[in-house]
Amino acid sequence: MNFPGRLANPLRRRTRRGRRNAPSLPDTEAAKNFEMRRSQTIATIGGVKWRRTILPILLVIVFGILGAAGYLTFVSRQGRKFEPQITAAAHRYHVDPLLVKAVIWQETRFHPDRRGRAGEIGLMQIQEAAALDWAGAEHVRNFSHEQCFDPGTNVLAGTFYLSKLLKRYAKTDNPLPFALADYNAGRGHLLKWVGGAGATNSVVFVGQIGFPQTRAYVKSVMRRYAFYKFLARLV
Repeated sequence: MNFPGRLANPLRRRTRRGRRNAPSLPDTEAAKNFEMRRSQTIATIGGVKWRRTILPILLVIVFGILGAAGYLTFVSRQGRKFEPQITAAAHRYHVDPLLVKAVIWQETRFHPDRRGRAGEIGLMQIQEAAALDWAGAEHVRNFSHEQCFDPGTNVLAGTFYLSKLLKRYAKTDNPLPFALADYNAGRGHLLKWVGGAGATNSVVFVGQIGFPQTRAYVKSVMRRYAFYKFLARLV
């Protein structure tokens, strides 16, 4: 039987309508799924960023801190076995023990058996004239220069000499650079570098030091002295 065009296939029309009106997933569930996928993506990106950028930076910081702590520990322990001799000599001649330690570090790195090219020996590299000067002032009998290989004797003689030099330049704004230059190069050379303002101004004097190695020596000891004082404040 033939039906009019509009009613030719009512089942097909009903089916299409049913498909068009079929219920979809609730909006809340779709949003939940979307948010879950978004969170997973962000977590993945964050994990990659952490591994590639933040983690290496943190590792560098941690290893840097550990390295600095190790270095400070090494420096603080360096020369510790000579601290009784250093403390005794510094107390006797009224010199900061940290300054004595800084000079020893610069001269020999705490090796008591060192011998210099000009005849200096021991921890503070004492020349024979300076050693005999100390022995005479302290009335030490039967003294010989070779006795300055003994750390206690060497530090006493060296600190005595350093104390004399600090007093010699007491009228300057800072006796230390003058004393160190004298200790390293001798008074004869130092007198050539104290012209003009350099006679009393330590900054000008250091700039006028004629020997580059002596200028470097003075600056190095002063830096090490300042570093030892910094470490002392941390304890």
